[in-house]
Amino acid sequence: MIFRKMTTAEVRDIIKQIEKSYLCNLGDMVDNNDFYLSDMKTAVIYFYSKKFSENVDLIIEKSRSINLHPLFIGGIFAYKRGRIWEPDLDVGQLLVNKCGNVIRLNEQLIYKFLYGKELLIKETFNFAKGIVVDYNMKFMGYASLRKVKNMTKLIPENDLGYYLRSGH
Repeated sequence: MIFRKMTTAEVRDIIKQIEKSYLCNLGDMVDNNDFYLSDMKTAVIYFYSKKFSENVDLIIEKSRSINLHPLFIGGIFAYKRGRIWEPDLDVGQLLVNKCGNVIRLNEQLIYKFLYGKELLIKETFNFAKGIVVDYNMKFMGYASLRKVKNMTKLIPENDLGYYLRSGH
């Protein structure tokens, strides 16, 4: 796999998409991390602290010189779904404190959400995408929201239960 270090402008463009979708402020993530784009079939952005930048760059360079290619670098920040960049589960807990579109669910609804079930919630929200957390503010996943009369349909998009459901 080949990685390309992303420019600050490229990263800011992608982060703007995520900030807009989830009402976030992620400027410090750009300042404190380096980002690499992979050449996988599905585009994936990896990130790691700038404290390790020199070491990571050296590892990539040395690996390429002997025809080895790392499978990943750091945590997965986002992946491309069609033309849209979506945040990965790896950064979910980081986004909980940086984003406004957070939906807090009780334990019974969390179980249903993690089983991939659509939920009908008696509250209404004024956003289309949200970050789902439990009552302890622990990240559970991402969801789309649709208004249905005086309620909201919560549709799981990417959640921690996926790994249990898929057997991975």
